[in-house]
Amino acid sequence: MSQSIWSLSAALAAFVVAGCSDPVPPSPRGNLVFTLTGCTTYSGAVGADLYADLNTRYTQLPATDGTNPGRRIEDGDGGATIACTVDGGDTNRIEARILGTQSHPSAQFQENVGINIRDGWIQKTETGGSGEANITILTGGVNYDTPAGSACTLSLESSRSDNQFTVDTGRVYARFDCQNLEDPPTTGCRASGAFVLERCKED
Repeated sequence: MSQSIWSLSAALAAFVVAGCSDPVPPSPRGNLVFTLTGCTTYSGAVGADLYADLNTRYTQLPATDGTNPGRRIEDGDGGATIACTVDGGDTNRIEARILGTQSHPSAQFQENVGINIRDGWIQKTETGGSGEANITILTGGVNYDTPAGSACTLSLESSRSDNQFTVDTGRVYARFDCQNLEDPPTTGCRASGAFVLERCKED
C-alpha cells in the first residue's frame, strides 16, 4: 500500500514540475526578396507560395520600399530555415539566416535560395535608421559573399509615407544593398532586396 502511495505521489510531483515548465517559444518567421546584378542577373525569394499566380506571389514578398512586409513563413515550413537574433540594443545587432525553396526564374526546377546576415547592426534615427552587415546571398549552390574590407548597407529609410520598415527587440523589416559581392574567381556582383524577421532571439 505504501509503495502505491509513493508511486502516486511521485507521478503527481512529476506532473506539477512538467506543468510549471516554461512554454516553448514560437518559431522564428520571416521572408526575403533579392535581385543579383553585375556579374549575373538573378531574382530570388523566400516566403511566397510556389503554386500561387505571379501577382499573388508578388504581394506575398516584402516590398523594398517598406510598404508591405509580406507573407512570413515559420522555420520548418516547406523545409525553410529561419534563424535569427535581434537584440534591440542601441545599435540593434542582427544575426540571421533565411533559406527556402523557389522555382528557378528561367527553368522548370526548384532550388534553394537564401541569405546569411553576419555582424549586422542598425542605428535608429528620427527618419528611420541605417547600418551595415556582412551578407552572403545563396542561389542554387552558389554563394555570393561580402569580401574582406567590404560591407552591405542596411536601411529603414523610405520616401513613402506608409513606410513600415522597423527594427526592435526580436524583429526587423529592412532593406539591404550590397555593392561588392563575389564568388571567386567571379567578382563585381551586386545585390539589393528586403527581408523580414520576427520572433527572433533577443541576445
